[in-house]
Amino acid sequence: MSLTARCLIHSAPLPAAFLLPAKAFGDTLPAVVAVYPSGLVLPERDLRISIMFAAAPGASGVDAIKLRLANGAEVEGALLSDWLWSPDLHALTLLFDPGRVKSGLLAHDVYGALLSVGQSVVLFVDGQSAHEWRVGSGGCVRPNPAN
Repeated sequence: MSLTARCLIHSAPLPAAFLLPAKAFGDTLPAVVAVYPSGLVLPERDLRISIMFAAAPGASGVDAIKLRLANGAEVEGALLSDWLWSPDLHALTLLFDPGRVKSGLLAHDVYGALLSVGQSVVLFVDGQSAHEWRVGSGGCVRPNPAN
């Protein structure tokens, strides 16, 4: 992310606290202390993943976050490029492309669902495995007007 990044809503420069420069040689990323959902099952219709760091990444930044299948193939187009940092920069929320998660939308119909029940997926943060899930049922139940 360059220091000239702009806010998507107002096209104004982002506050310096939200800009994380690329890693300098030898910098290390603070430890990942938690990933949410924290369980062993990731619902197939999940819309976000949150990563908690032991400290703010600061000048070291985060270079790459990837979601890969157990065979190592990257889940293409899974995560939106807009990363949502907490004010203290200890938590990062990543959003799945909702057009690929929700059925009946053009992106879902053209490109297919991001995840399928039974797959194993691994979240990588700067090349290091941070969490592994088995994809489970999204638990979606059609509304029943009688209820």
